[in-house]
Amino acid sequence: FAKSVVELGKPMLLRLNNEMNSDWTTWSATNAMNDTEIFTETWKRMYNILEEEGANQYLIWVWNPQGHSTGPLFKWNDLRMYFPGANYVHMLGLTGYNFGDDNQWTSFGDMYQALSDYYMPYFGDWAWIIGEFGCSDSSEKEENENRKADWIKEMFDCFEQNRFPNIKSAVWFNGNDYDGAGNITH
Repeated sequence: FAKSVVELGKPMLLRLNNEMNSDWTTWSATNAMNDTEIFTETWKRMYNILEEEGANQYLIWVWNPQGHSTGPLFKWNDLRMYFPGANYVHMLGLTGYNFGDDNQWTSFGDMYQALSDYYMPYFGDWAWIIGEFGCSDSSEKEENENRKADWIKEMFDCFEQNRFPNIKSAVWFNGNDYDGAGNITH
């Protein structure tokens, strides 16, 4: 990988092992003996290898936890326990989805305000990227017909108004989640 990066010679983002504070990734502490140091030491090792190979001159390392609180909710799984250190990270990545249904709906502004409020004391001087985000709507109620479009419009309004000045870029995730029977859930 390092040799390919050097050969390409173009800048790129590297979002290594994102959502590490979750329970659905194989690299999370939940799946690695509840030991966040396995994650941080692996990150540092990868960073150092790519540095030795000359690839880091082209890479922007994005550290991207899942949200600001996720399961399991134990002190050892706090996202800050996964932070490898400022010498090994260039940008903070954010992830937040609106998995809207008739019982729960979160606006873009409310969702990212909560993330901003949490991260600002720790990473207020950093550039941020929304590494992935999206909005789904499983409501079949007629009065909710346009709310996904309204959510997206509000997102653009937040960016235009510079409501979250640390966010420098965002990556919309367009895909489906399926249940065990193959039905689309989000």
